[in-house]
Amino acid sequence: MINFRANYIGNTPIKQLYNNKYVDTKANLIELNPNNNSDLMALKEIGNSWYCGSSLAAEIYLDAKENYLYSTKNKQKFYALTSQKDTFEKLNSEKILAVIEAEEYNKNILEIIFLQVHPYYNYYSYDREYKKIGSGLLDIIKKIYSDKIIILKPVFEAINFYLKNGFKELSKHSLYMYYKSNKNLTKKP
Repeated sequence: MINFRANYIGNTPIKQLYNNKYVDTKANLIELNPNNNSDLMALKEIGNSWYCGSSLAAEIYLDAKENYLYSTKNKQKFYALTSQKDTFEKLNSEKILAVIEAEEYNKNILEIIFLQVHPYYNYYSYDREYKKIGSGLLDIIKKIYSDKIIILKPVFEAINFYLKNGFKELSKHSLYMYYKSNKNLTKKP
């Protein structure tokens, strides 16, 4: 168990295996503070334990560490989705289901830099305990940032996932995708 100084944001629906059937449950979104040593060490632990040849969680940790070391004034945000129900100041890193790094570029745009679902629970995992983690994480991020256009540059394998979650290709020749809610601006980013 690691002590976090995480800030509870809200919850989002996901699916959990119960009696050989997936049932509705909730996961909680917390914001991690890269200037807090406990939160930074938690990201490091997640990055190390989720490593399977490569790890976006490890990249998130390195970005948070850079933010901490150099006190950058950018608007990076670091979030974790957890199955833990309470006591977030003593968050159990083993219950973290996904992590995300995003950055606000201006009052209209949020870019998702990295998003990783725990390797045990991602789409390609056999006999996983949870489903819809990535979709649940995107849903709550879209709700929090409903006044912004959300952009991202997905890895090739994730393009269909983002399309299913309402993202669109910026153009035929762009590597970026975007999402805008009805509250967003009417133009593409």
